[in-house]
Amino acid sequence: MVNRADDTRGLARLRCASKGGGVAGRGGRSGGFNLLELIMVMAIISTISILAIPRYIDATMRYRADLTAQRIAADLAYARSVAQRTNQNVAVQFSVAADGYEMPAVAHMDDSQKRYGVDLTVTPYGADVTSAAFGSGPVSDTVTFDVFGDHDAGGVVVILVGKHKRSILLDASTGSITIQ
Repeated sequence: MVNRADDTRGLARLRCASKGGGVAGRGGRSGGFNLLELIMVMAIISTISILAIPRYIDATMRYRADLTAQRIAADLAYARSVAQRTNQNVAVQFSVAADGYEMPAVAHMDDSQKRYGVDLTVTPYGADVTSAAFGSGPVSDTVTFDVFGDHDAGGVVVILVGKHKRSILLDASTGSITIQ
């Protein structure tokens, strides 16, 4: 048997919902956002984006500068190890004009018919080689490692990514490779 009081409350709820009464606790307002709320949210998101995007771009450029410097340092160490392993002198020739470097005596890792070279203008580097100077007398853009892993001259390679500058130093006396 149906209790008439329970049935009456159910009908009242149905009537309220059908007239746009909406969700209880919202003051009779239907769900959703009005235009003013959407504009305010868009303004807040725009303000945060204006502040965040330049910082993100700067962080990306700083990362690329560090990555490029680490790649050059690793390849100088690689040239040294190849010279020791193959018992041949290995030269690393930097090109300021082409923003890259190559090792003519070393085969490319993917294609043994090509020589090892790195273009620093492409992704992920996006760098400019601003200078490459080895030696104390006549300055050269080439450093050569002999069969013992010794270098013929110390020097520095300077790269620039955006406003971030890194210097890769090859110490003349110790042969250590450092990044500044």
